[in-house]
This record gives sequence, structure tokens and C-alpha cells, in this order.
Amino acid sequence: MKSFLLLAVAAILAGVAGMWLGQHFHHSPLSVQQAVGTQTVAFSLPDIQGHSRDIQDWNGKVRIVNFWATWCPPCREEIPEFIKAQQRLGPSGLQIIGVAVDRTSSVIRFYKAKKMNYPVLLGEQQGVQLMAKYGDMEGGLPYSIILDRHGRIVARKLGAFSKAGLEKTLRPYLKKASS
Repeated sequence: MKSFLLLAVAAILAGVAGMWLGQHFHHSPLSVQQAVGTQTVAFSLPDIQGHSRDIQDWNGKVRIVNFWATWCPPCREEIPEFIKAQQRLGPSGLQIIGVAVDRTSSVIRFYKAKKMNYPVLLGEQQGVQLMAKYGDMEGGLPYSIILDRHGRIVARKLGAFSKAGLEKTLRPYLKKASS
């Protein structure tokens, strides 16, 4: 019971921080931080079907690893753009991977209701620790990492992506495949 209470308090605090940071950084062009050359952090988490998935399952693709929660308004706002981007840019080599830092039952309901077309991994508390390893020391949501086709971190973003910001950030890495 004590660990559940601590998790609930942490979730509420992260939600408040995520809302504030999402509003603060939502349209700021400086909120995408470049980190060229940093290698990805290896991890495996279960997907919503309960199968273990490794970040390396999508090697060779441009990956967005997006940390989110169902209770985070900026996350909920960003997910429809990710769904559209996966559909539109998937054939060009994009793979979006959601890492939910939320309760499994809530994530599964949300995933089905929104008809999400990209894999969602169940991070719960482990997802918060993984966010920190990827540079989100504040625990704000949403938080995204973009990996190039070689597994190098090429950008980090705290706050929701706009459609234009997402495409501008991805364009150079998706074009490299066709050259």
C-alpha cells in the first residue's frame, strides 16, 4: 500500500510538471535539444500484449522513443500527431515507440480507444528511471528521444511536438535513407 501511495504521489507530481513543461515548451523551437552522437540506452520492456520488446528490435529505423502517460494532457494532445506521422512516414523508415509511465490497464484502454498504430511498451516505474537515463532528470512528460538509423541519439524534446516541429526535426534523418 505504501509503495502504491508513493507511486500515486509521484504520478501526480510528474503530471503537474508535465502539464507545466508541456505548456511552457509546446511551441518553442529551442525545446528540441540536439545530442548528436550519443548512443541509445539499451532496454527491454513488455508491450501491451505482454511480449518483451527490445529497443534494438527496430534497429535500422529512425526511432522516436516517446515517454507518456494517459493522465498527461500534453501527451494526449501529441499522440494523434504521432499516429498520423507513423502512418505517413513509416514507409520512409520512421518507427515511433511509446513508453507508458502509467498503469497497464489505463494504457491498454487508451491504446485501443485511440487506435494507436505504433508499439507501446509498459514502463510504469521502470519507465521513469529510463527517462532519467535518457536525460530527463526532472521527470516531465511528454519526453521524446529521436534515434537515427545507427542508434545514435540525435535529438531530445521535453514537451509535446507540434506537427511542423516533428517533421522539421525528422526530415534530415529520414532523407538519409534514400541517398
